[in-house]
Amino acid sequence: MVVKSMFDKAHGVAVSISINDFSTHYTLFDHDHLIGNMSWLLSKLSKISGMQYIKIGYDKAWWVKGDTGGCVYMVSEVVEMIEYLVRESYIKSFGGIYRQDKGIIMGGKSSGWLSDCSLMVDEFKYIDGKVKLGLIDDADRLKYFRRYRDDCTSLNVDNFMNIASHIYPPSLTLTHENDQIDCANVLDMEVKIHLGNVTTKVFCKTDLFPFDVISLPYLDSNLDSGLCYRVFYGQVIRFQRLCTFRLDFEARTKFLSQILFQRGYKKGPLQRQFSKAVEKYIIEFQKWALPIDFKVWFDNIVSTGSNISLGSNINADSQTSQQTLLD
Repeated sequence: MVVKSMFDKAHGVAVSISINDFSTHYTLFDHDHLIGNMSWLLSKLSKISGMQYIKIGYDKAWWVKGDTGGCVYMVSEVVEMIEYLVRESYIKSFGGIYRQDKGIIMGGKSSGWLSDCSLMVDEFKYIDGKVKLGLIDDADRLKYFRRYRDDCTSLNVDNFMNIASHIYPPSLTLTHENDQIDCANVLDMEVKIHLGNVTTKVFCKTDLFPFDVISLPYLDSNLDSGLCYRVFYGQVIRFQRLCTFRLDFEARTKFLSQILFQRGYKKGPLQRQFSKAVEKYIIEFQKWALPIDFKVWFDNIVSTGSNISLGSNINADSQTSQQTLLD
């Protein structure tokens, strides 16, 4: 939702969008660079907190002034553990055992966090360096920039690839993903720029596949039926948060309902989950004009019109009528 929040804040000023992806995010991450950034980050946080020790609890960690017992480590010890995780990774292949001297293990529990923190340090140092040199305009150019793991999203930055070469280590390769400057698919959103505003709706690449993808529970599985219906509850909230226009939200809700009906789901329980979701998050839903009766709203969504295929542009004829929502 951080990226979606950025889109919402760029009201009236969005001109172009650039989506870039680290194609070598895990496979070629330079060990020295990553460990150096983690050491810098922990030292920086230690200095800010005024403490040199980290205590590890059951589900969290926190700074302490000294060895108070339990799992307590000095910053230098934490850096040593990080270095061990990064440098001492081995792969068995082709009859031999090899040590990984570049990159970090894909799918490793620590890999995502370590790479994310390292890239965050690179970004901080770039912005901090520009500010200290008085180059405020250069720093401000990345006002509408967000990164989620290896996906970089920026608005109104035409030369992000060039800027990125001064931020990130040369071992990481960025690729440009979108062909047009006014539209793109990023994370689970289909994004379009219209009259300076960024509009979004749900994007799921499996919608475009020429075959069905099974990704939702069946009632005759060994899952509790109540849990199955609550999946719909969660998806309704997700659709609302990702859709700028109510018609897109309704179309996606109808599409999902059709799939669930085919799997034996009953209309009544789905209707109740829909109403609960709207009532629970009514403030978020009130970005649109809402019907008074949410159960009737759900009935209208699932019963009006023909079956919907989301491989097509479902709101092509509603863009003009809904533009007032953006003004």
